Amino acid sequence: MTHKLQTFAGYPCLIFPASQSLETHTDELTEKLSSFLQRWESHGSPVQGGFAILENRFVVVAHRPLEISGCSRDDLLFFMRDIGQSIGVEWLGAVRVFYRDSDGKIQNVDRLKFKQLAKEGVNVFFKKGRTLRQFFFNGEPKKSDRKKNVC
Repeated sequence: MTHKLQTFAGYPCLIFPASQSLETHTDELTEKLSSFLQRWESHGSPVQGGFAILENRFVVVAHRPLEISGCSRDDLLFFMRDIGQSIGVEWLGAVRVFYRDSDGKIQNVDRLKFKQLAKEGVNVFFKKGRTLRQFFFNGEPKKSDRKKNVC
């Protein structure tokens, strides 16, 4: 599920990993995020944004301009917190690492546990410093890139 993905594919993004599947909430998330993005501002200037719901587990919000104010970032964070509470989903921060298990399901563990799993060849989903395009098309690193990008 994407909203204006192609328009914002090369722009910075914020990633909100969910504590559980978003499958039953995608329509509500799409409606509310679309509405929020129409009124999002940074110091009185409009922030243009797009989003994607990936793997029914991650909400990825891209924005332009490239730099947005702390206040506008906080507006998005508070909005996501509130919508999470309304649908019964907790947004998990950087303390959790997401990976795909051998059955293809997305799991999350703390960093210490993930270091053990990484030695076994588990791939991590990236969560920092990515554009929407990179996350959408390259969410899991190749094995050759894993060591330099893990934790």
